[in-house]
Parts: sequence; structure tokens; C-alpha cells
Amino acid sequence: MKRIAGIVACAVALAACFVAAGCAGETGSLDNAITVSASATVQVVPDKATLGIKTSAEGKTADEARAAGEAAVRGIADALKGAGLTEDNVEAGAVELKEHVTPGTGEIVDGYEDEEGNWIDVVDEDVVTYTAAARINVSGFDSGKLAEVVRAAAQAGAKGFVDLEFTVSDRNAAYQQALNQAVEAAHAKAEALAKAGGVYVGRVVNLVEGDHGAFETTVKDDASKLDPKVDSTLNVAPSKVTVDASVTVSYAIS
Repeated sequence: MKRIAGIVACAVALAACFVAAGCAGETGSLDNAITVSASATVQVVPDKATLGIKTSAEGKTADEARAAGEAAVRGIADALKGAGLTEDNVEAGAVELKEHVTPGTGEIVDGYEDEEGNWIDVVDEDVVTYTAAARINVSGFDSGKLAEVVRAAAQAGAKGFVDLEFTVSDRNAAYQQALNQAVEAAHAKAEALAKAGGVYVGRVVNLVEGDHGAFETTVKDDASKLDPKVDSTLNVAPSKVTVDASVTVSYAIS
């Protein structure tokens, strides 16, 4: 009888010990844990580029100018594809016509005799011409191909470049990199605190991600400086994107 009573008493004591999280080492209870917060910042180099390419053509009539403008767009698009870009990278905008009027004086500046012997005055009249302008947007291409893209477009008749941007293509990977470093920093902090307190760090019993604020994945650059004849203007090093992450971690201690 005494033996049975002893076994029961022992079982009760063990149960109380686990509830109090003070016996048998790690139990996963936050009452017997060390909690730390940590953050990390990484800088990521953008790997994709976007560029606007301008082109234009002139004509004595609207139809002539439009046809010349459309031909210029096709020529640049074909050149870009020849440089390794795909249909998904190249988007041609609509051709826009603009009328130009050079005012005449209205004065008689010359004359001639027609077949019937009549004198015909030549009057200085208004001169109307047309310009067809268009823009080709090139997006999502490898930023390392910028120089090749600019040169190919220029050789095909591009008139200028605008809206140069560099983008981090994999936003999640950039954030994961910062998050991993934040977790590593949290563990190092917990180890230091545990050593100071004379305890040992065990497994993670709670892990909370900090506010995952939005971060800018695109940085702008000056497209007007791009000169296909000057290599130094084409070797653009995009600014890095800063990514932050934070965590709060609880470790069992023993």
C-alpha cells in the first residue's frame, strides 16, 4: 500500500514540475524563455532595367510623315530584338503627328508664263510640313545589357532616351535575405544574454515577424546622359535598394 502511495505521489510531483516549466529542461513555455528583438538591413543591386526611346520622322504630308514614323519604330524594334530582347521587352507606342506651318509673306516673289502665254505670279505662301513622333518602351531587360540596347537603338535611328529606371526583379528574395539576417542577429543577441545570465539557449518557442513595410524596388537614373558614342555614359551602376526586416524571437532556456 505504501508503495502505491509513493508512485502516485511521484506522478503528481512530475506533473506539477512540467506545469511549472522548471524541471526536465526545455518545455516550450514562454515562462521559461528568453525573448529578444533584432533587425537587419541589406542593400540589393537592381537587376532589371527600363528605358524609353524616342524617335521621329518628317514628311511633306501627314500620310508621308506617318509612314516614315512607323518605319522608324519598326526599325528600332527590330534592332532591339537583334540585340537579344524579346517581344515582351519591347512595346511600341502610337505615332503622333504634329503639323508645322512656316508663314509666308503673301508677296509676289516670282512669276512665269504658262503654255497659253498667261503670266502667273508666284506668291510666298505658308509652307506646311508634318512630324511623326513615337516612343518605344523597353522594359524588364537585364540591366547589364543597357549599353548594348542604347547602341542598337541609336544605330537604328533613335533620337533620344528618357525615363531610365532600375528594378529589383525578385522582391521576396530581397526581403528574405534581410529576414534571415534578422533571425541570425536575434540568435546572437539571445546567446549573449543567456551567457550573462548563466543559462543556455535552446530551441525557438515563439517567432514573430516585425512590420513588413513596403520598400521601394525601383530607382531612377538620368537617361539624358546616355551617349552611344561615349562608353563611360553607358556603364551605369544603379543605386542599391535598401531592405529592412525585424523579428522578435523567444528561446527556451535551461
